[in-house]
Amino acid sequence: MTTSFLVQDAPLPYCKGCGHGLVLRAFGAALESLHLPPAQVAVVTDIGCVGLADALFATPHTVHTTHGRSTAFATGLALADCVLGGAKLKPVVMIGDGGAMIGINHLVNAALLNADITVLVHNNFLFGMTGGQNSAFSPEDFVTATTPAGNAVPPLDLAKVLLASRASFVARKITTDRDLSEVIARAIAHPGFAVVEILELCTGFATKWNPLTGAQLKQVAEKAGYELGVMREEIRQTF
Repeated sequence: MTTSFLVQDAPLPYCKGCGHGLVLRAFGAALESLHLPPAQVAVVTDIGCVGLADALFATPHTVHTTHGRSTAFATGLALADCVLGGAKLKPVVMIGDGGAMIGINHLVNAALLNADITVLVHNNFLFGMTGGQNSAFSPEDFVTATTPAGNAVPPLDLAKVLLASRASFVARKITTDRDLSEVIARAIAHPGFAVVEILELCTGFATKWNPLTGAQLKQVAEKAGYELGVMREEIRQTF
């Protein structure tokens, strides 16, 4: 018998076709497959469209944080639980590419500490909630509200940054990958810092300004030189 972590049949608070809904469902399926007690899961959300998911979780703890700081909050939860709670709590961060850009130093330091948290980066290549502005993850020539002629600089490769930061589990997936929930489950079960960057569509802005479909996300990754799949899965000591 599985435990339902999400509110059943709740309408998703996202634009039609937005990748956030697919990630949320995959995340819910991953939690259920692991048979974790809901009281031992803390979902830590960032500001932005991704934070609208808070109300959709029925049973685990939820913490809504300040913009870009969700990884720092989750790291604090994990380290405090190691000292006070017997290391039973599993914080899972839900953050967008905007929040990841703003809080990248928190991601780097959590990776260096190898804090026992999982980070799900919803990368739709722009700031979706505030009008579709450019982010550090916007592809070259990508049209956004602040780059109407196309983005002139190459996107940051977050996975490589975190690999260089000694992250012990690093993966990059696409929302439509059939094994997305399986990879998320592996990341949550991993004893240490784990990040899954998920490439997805913002149908509110990105697909209106760019000739982009879900089937083309792999091409976006290839053009940016992004490696897909699980890039590292190793055990090392947590600080």
